[in-house]
Amino acid sequence: MEQKALVLLCVFPGSFNSDAAKSLIAHCTTNAQSVSVLQELIDRSLVEKLRTCRYEVHQLIQTFVQKIASVKDPALVDRGKKLACAHYISRLADNADLYWGLDTCKQSVDSFNEDRHNFEYFLEVYADMRSEIEDQVSVKSCKAFLLEAMELFKKCLGKLFMTADALKAIADLHASKKSETELDKSLVHYAEAIEIFEDLEFRQSKESILTLKNFGMCHMNKGNFR
Repeated sequence: MEQKALVLLCVFPGSFNSDAAKSLIAHCTTNAQSVSVLQELIDRSLVEKLRTCRYEVHQLIQTFVQKIASVKDPALVDRGKKLACAHYISRLADNADLYWGLDTCKQSVDSFNEDRHNFEYFLEVYADMRSEIEDQVSVKSCKAFLLEAMELFKKCLGKLFMTADALKAIADLHASKKSETELDKSLVHYAEAIEIFEDLEFRQSKESILTLKNFGMCHMNKGNFR
């Protein structure tokens, strides 16, 4: 059980919180036992506890486990990525609600930034899965989560920084496929994000500059040089 749990936790590109860990470990045990399994991995120094409710698998251990698991149990690795993908995409919607809660705006921003590497990585995982196995139920579920989260950001947050950042993330996802249809979708989302950045006078921010750069790259890939 601990071996499977470790394989699942190794799909994270960096640190992760206890909720993310339990959502994956529960795949190979029960929700009630997931905490004890995680603690067992910590006690055996296979998972490092960085601080309260924050963990990480050392890079050397992660590399070794991924190498073995990719040969002995590739299906488990694939399942772990899909579970993590669904977890972080659904968290986008939860973060939107937290942003508008009483005195929880800063908590929402901090939460997003703390797991930014996971949000970005698993959006890319989603894009890869969609291109390879578009018709599978698990991917369709991730797509549904993604679309729902995006609508909630627009509806709940309005024209605020996190909305623009979310629009950029969705646009990056579409742009990664580089097909004519996907590039058209990414251009629409980039344009929306740029408009919000300009309205908020964040033209010189890192996020705004990256959005403009990616917007230009999309036009270049489509052959729009005028």
